[in-house]
Amino acid sequence: LSNCTELSYLNLGYNRIPSIETRSFETWGRNLQTLLLRNNKIDKMNSGIFSGLDSIKEISLSFNDIHFVHPLVFQNISKTLKILELSFAIYSEDYPHEAISYLTELMWLGLDNNNLKLMPDNSLSSLYELTYINLSFNRLTLIPLRLFMADIHRNLLEIDFSYNAIEKISSQTFSNLESLQLINLSSNKIKFLERSSFNNLPYLINIDLTYNQLRNLTENIFEFLPNLLSIDLMFNNIAMFSLKSFKHVSN
Repeated sequence: LSNCTELSYLNLGYNRIPSIETRSFETWGRNLQTLLLRNNKIDKMNSGIFSGLDSIKEISLSFNDIHFVHPLVFQNISKTLKILELSFAIYSEDYPHEAISYLTELMWLGLDNNNLKLMPDNSLSSLYELTYINLSFNRLTLIPLRLFMADIHRNLLEIDFSYNAIEKISSQTFSNLESLQLINLSSNKIKFLERSSFNNLPYLINIDLTYNQLRNLTENIFEFLPNLLSIDLMFNNIAMFSLKSFKHVSN
């Protein structure tokens, strides 16, 4: 491909590629915008493998066997990458915080169907442009209180934490996210929602809490959600329900 310097789209998915060599794209990849490497045999993401991709906007590495992610792997593409797919890809319990923190222009992050168990409080603190995050089908037991921050995640529209092992939603977990529309927490082990778990979300439309272990809803769990259309609480263990759970919700 050394002469294909105008190439903008490359799909090498569903093959048997075992690795990406350092500086593979440097002589010809400057105009590449989409790189699809899903469903291969890639097991490592070393530093420098994406150097030369000066215009890259989308990378998919889903359905690989990645056991190592170098902290600097995305440093070369930090100012251009908008979409990153790592579904069915990461075989570590730890969220690759240091590597992803470089992607300050990232809008779409797919990390579903992995083995993730731990996320630091500031895991998403550098992702100012994030609009969609999917962390479903992992092994997360809690959502850190400072994971979502109103002054940073102003563009966030959709959050998906379904099919994890989350047991509780703390106060202010989802608070003051001015653009948020959808929260999916279905199929977890949530037993308790603290007061103001969902607070001051002016454009929130839907909350999915199906298939959890909720027994009752305390006062003011849902506060100041003026555009909320749907809360789904199907398949829980609710024995007591009061409209005091809602304060200034919907119109």
